[in-house]
Amino acid sequence: MAIHQLCCLWSIDRSTVHRLLEPVGALDAIDSAFEGLQNILNNDDLTFAHICWFANFPWPSQSILDVFPKDAMIVSILEFLDHFSLSWPRLLQESEYQGQPVLASQLENNLLCPSAMLRYIFFTISCMRLDIGTGPIELALDDNFDTCQNEEFLGGMGEVRKDIATEYFNLYHR
Repeated sequence: MAIHQLCCLWSIDRSTVHRLLEPVGALDAIDSAFEGLQNILNNDDLTFAHICWFANFPWPSQSILDVFPKDAMIVSILEFLDHFSLSWPRLLQESEYQGQPVLASQLENNLLCPSAMLRYIFFTISCMRLDIGTGPIELALDDNFDTCQNEEFLGGMGEVRKDIATEYFNLYHR
């Protein structure tokens, strides 16, 4: 939610977002990441009133510099923005080359994406790029993605990750 708020605020008031994030992050990476997120989140389809509403939720934009959590959350968001701007295009290309959607573990480890919802959006985009529509295969891929996210959350790695990657590949190539 905080990433979406900052993305919406950035689209109408970049200077405030820059002042909030600049002490810790590079502005060109921040701008590049928010431009990419704008496209992914389809914020261009929102009315200006809706963008303003999201830019003020959950913290009012007029006081965001004072009330936005300046702890691990800011660091986490900046790490994600930096990794997103550098790694997302490559992850999509690899996904297309391998013929399988991105894995939750890739989104967690390569993008450092702190949001499960955003990871799912990225997963869906990679499915769309592979022309995976709706149906039993997509449902199975969704289930595998959920399993992978749960395994990441619970800390089960290694063989489970390999098994899920293999199952993605097998489901897609049926």
